Amino acid sequence: MNKLAADVEKQIERRGKFSRTRLPAEGEIVDYVNDRNRVFNNKVNRYFGKYAQGIKTALEMANQK
Repeated sequence: MNKLAADVEKQIERRGKFSRTRLPAEGEIVDYVNDRNRVFNNKVNRYFGKYAQGIKTALEMANQK
């Protein structure tokens, strides 16, 4: 029983070493705070991107002033 418990602990430790953060693709504009927000932003852009592009541009111009 102790060997089984030790083996399970080793497996959990090994799995923890393989996680990594995903870097954004080269040239991708980072407009999100976490992965869930990135997915949401992609959905919003898919449906409303062509309408929101003008608004985004205007807001960016206002922030630069």
